[in-house]
Amino acid sequence: MGLFSRKKEQSEHTAMLEKMHGRSIRYAAKRFLDENGNPQERVLGKNGAVNTIDNRIVVMCNGKDVFRCDAQTASISELMSLNGIVIEGINSETNEKETIVAYFTGFRK
Repeated sequence: MGLFSRKKEQSEHTAMLEKMHGRSIRYAAKRFLDENGNPQERVLGKNGAVNTIDNRIVVMCNGKDVFRCDAQTASISELMSLNGIVIEGINSETNEKETIVAYFTGFRK
């Protein structure tokens, strides 16, 4: 690793937080492995938004928080289709590490 790689990672993380802030989502789903080790998704809610508030990532659906975690410790990535994001972090509601996928309602540059 280079001397400046941490700065680059932090700037990319900050850019991703800014990009997803205020985005409307069609629905949010929790990814997990079932008893046989097969990947599954369970819908947490529909019609909501992803926000970054006070250094926290908040995913809301139907007017309720479905996921909330610390923005600095979360891992954030875009789906290959660019129509959503994957957030992995410790949910402050359940105190468990969770993977959430939020599917956007439309594209925004």
